[in-house]
Amino acid sequence: MVQIDIFEKSLYVSNVLGAIIYGLELYLAFTTIHLLVIDRSRRTRKQKLFYICYIISIVLVQTLGAVSNTALGYLMWLEHRDFPGGPMAYYTSSATSWNNFTGLVSVEMTNFLGNSLSLYRCYIIWGRNTAVMVLPVLMFLTASAMAIITLVQSDGTSIYSSQSVNFVVIWTSVTSGLNVLLTALICFRLLSARHRLLKLNMTAPAQYIGVVAILVESSLPFPVLGIIHAVLSAKGIGVYMAFAVFWGLYAGIAPILIIYRIAKGTAWPNDDNTVFSAVKFGTMRTTTDTATDSFFTRMDSELGDNTRTIALKNLHSSHSSIDIFEKSLYVANVFLCILYGLELYIAFTTIYLLIIDRSRRTRKQKIFYVSYIISIVLVQALAVASNTALGYLMWLEHRDFPGGPMAYYTGITTSWNNFTGISSIELTNFLGNLLSLYRCYVIWGRNIPVMILPVLMFLTASGQYCSFT
Repeated sequence: MVQIDIFEKSLYVSNVLGAIIYGLELYLAFTTIHLLVIDRSRRTRKQKLFYICYIISIVLVQTLGAVSNTALGYLMWLEHRDFPGGPMAYYTSSATSWNNFTGLVSVEMTNFLGNSLSLYRCYIIWGRNTAVMVLPVLMFLTASAMAIITLVQSDGTSIYSSQSVNFVVIWTSVTSGLNVLLTALICFRLLSARHRLLKLNMTAPAQYIGVVAILVESSLPFPVLGIIHAVLSAKGIGVYMAFAVFWGLYAGIAPILIIYRIAKGTAWPNDDNTVFSAVKFGTMRTTTDTATDSFFTRMDSELGDNTRTIALKNLHSSHSSIDIFEKSLYVANVFLCILYGLELYIAFTTIYLLIIDRSRRTRKQKIFYVSYIISIVLVQALAVASNTALGYLMWLEHRDFPGGPMAYYTGITTSWNNFTGISSIELTNFLGNLLSLYRCYVIWGRNIPVMILPVLMFLTASGQYCSFT
């Protein structure tokens, strides 16, 4: 049961991290759309509209995946936690449920969108050299065909069943090979361009051929994550799920990063012979979110031979009297992670702007603002960690607690995660109110009489926080 336990815990952690990364992706997407809308370059309205529609498509597809994963956790750990054999028995028995199907569809749609743009990006960077693109196009068509066959074969059964698992393996292998090939082609082209510039005693522009440009233009991190995921899943190590989430979400982030660079004017240009791109897309890597059949076969044997054959009609007879508060807690945790992802992006963007700021702002002021932002991020991280730990303890570690997870929740009001959760809220309020007071003081021209009442209310609130803790 060790691998099953690891897999279940990995699934929970990956859902949390996935929600945070999805929040980052949302902010990146909307920021990029904003930059495209206000763009005053020579880019045509048609080009801008295409970029915006593409970003929206990626976000919608990724949203489908995020909702599917959230629903899976909700059904496993709340609605059907008393399913015969436990949540993992429910997981293996509900492989054909709507959330698994939509999750697979979202992965395949992301693959298709990403691979299409990856091919075009490589085609442009290689100066529209058709000969170079023959093998990648063939691999793309093969991967797309395998994706469709996998969907068809999994209808009415699990994608890990004997009749569809072979197609999943082929799809995964061809897709990974395409990722590596496109990455190698783009990296080679960018590095060769850099080499030619250096031979001409010209400084290679960092924004076009620097390390960041190479990483973003080729989506190099994606094949690395894919290889780790493939090795772990091939060996049947349950922790593969965490890397599957990183891999899948980066598939959506990679092309948006490229379009973000385009909107900022730092993507690959088209002004001399070392330039290969007039339309600057990003390579996007495809992903699979599957495990090997051997892992699930072993899981079946550990759970019981008849677990996977339990009829789906029995899945809906599980307890439906779960408290609304518990369900709200689960949903709130998901939204908290998404919002924290948004906050992380805003925080790092603001810190970057402060670092490159050339205004009259003093170094001391910049250090203060940067330190303040880092403090807020750390305090909020404490809140996310506390809520994540609470859910982990309730729904995984102590789900068999007498009276159920809610009985466990009410019995641990003095636990460390409750204390740190409350402390993080109080610290956030304290820091926020402190900054608001200072801003009000400055805006009112340092008028002390105006600040008397706000300061008294601030001190009262702080005192109440301390007494509550």
